[in-house]
Amino acid sequence: MEHFIKDSNTVVDSKYIWSKRILILILIILLVRLWDLQIMRGQEMKRLSEQNRIRVKKVVAPRGVIYDKKGRILADTRPSFNIYITHEDIKNFDQTIDGLASLLKINKEEIMEKLEASKGLPPSFPVKIKSDVSMDDVAKIEANRVYLPGVSIHIEPKRFYHYGKMFAHMIGYVSEISDEELKKKEYRDYSPGDYIGKYGLEKSYEAYLRGVDGEKRVEVDSRGREVRTLEQKDPIPGNSVYLNVDLDIQAVIDKALENKRGGCIAVDPNTGGVIALVSRPAFDPNKFASGIKKQDWQAIALDKTHPLQNRVIQGRYPPGSTFKIVTAIKGLELGIINDKTTFSCKGGFPYGRRVFRCWKKGGHGSVNIHKAIVESCDVYFYNLGLRLGVDRIHEMSDMIGLGRATGIDLPGEKDGLVPSTE
Repeated sequence: MEHFIKDSNTVVDSKYIWSKRILILILIILLVRLWDLQIMRGQEMKRLSEQNRIRVKKVVAPRGVIYDKKGRILADTRPSFNIYITHEDIKNFDQTIDGLASLLKINKEEIMEKLEASKGLPPSFPVKIKSDVSMDDVAKIEANRVYLPGVSIHIEPKRFYHYGKMFAHMIGYVSEISDEELKKKEYRDYSPGDYIGKYGLEKSYEAYLRGVDGEKRVEVDSRGREVRTLEQKDPIPGNSVYLNVDLDIQAVIDKALENKRGGCIAVDPNTGGVIALVSRPAFDPNKFASGIKKQDWQAIALDKTHPLQNRVIQGRYPPGSTFKIVTAIKGLELGIINDKTTFSCKGGFPYGRRVFRCWKKGGHGSVNIHKAIVESCDVYFYNLGLRLGVDRIHEMSDMIGLGRATGIDLPGEKDGLVPSTE
């Protein structure tokens, strides 16, 4: 019996000792973990806990205003309501996504594409789902806010072009930055959802027109709704641009080219400043600034009249009678003609098996250089061109700068071609 009692006490003592050792070990592990979290990683943990109730939100800077030479506004900004989703605030993913798609009448896939594109960003980063929504959509979102945790409405400046198509090919347009553009070095300071100049002067002067975004620190509740603003850094608006362009002259040319295909540019001969530049057909840049719909983009991209082509700087056309001046200058310079040299114009110029006609059916009679320029006699310049030869005409054209890009501050300008023997 004693043997049994003694062995039993030994077993109890052994279990007690091991239990005490395990408790001490657990306590040591907890103390080490607490020391790691409080001392070693205290600042990081504080930052993470702050992020749970404090958010830093971007305040978009207004883009610079574009004026004509008389100070009339051609492009500025207006307030726009944009819908965002903050991933970490979503409680029920399907409920939020399905509900938002139903209210905004958009495909669920469109929302998923936006969220997919922002995968590498922190879950607290708001992702823009739809830009420039109507007041009806805003009212629907607000009325159903309790069922849409993670969804928020931001009021941001949106580009507005006062004259629509009239300045489309000159001023251009802004649009949302693409994933490919975000990877480029020059756009390293941009974020998904930002708008950038993609065409015309908006693109050429992107760095100048773009402002510096501000930010504000806000306290949010468990649903991600703002409770109060703790701190705010105001944005710096972009720089304004004053053009050489005259709105009145631009309007006259625009009216003249209505329902036509073509381009026209008016330049101040003293300064080289562009007074007006119109290309037709055109497009409405406001559609791009509001986030162009797929069907609108397809309609523009597939239009056989190519409304996105700036015919002034990208079209290549025979110069017609304006080129006669180049031929005349080279002929006078080389002494092949002078002010007394005449050619007979009878309405046509036979060359090879063909007769090249003059615009005046009965001809101009005996023509000198002055009369040939004033009356634009084709036969006179057929004769002069034949005597000069193609390479001399090319030489003069090249010296004047014809065939080369002018360097105008618009993207996409194409070179011309003046033929030579080569």
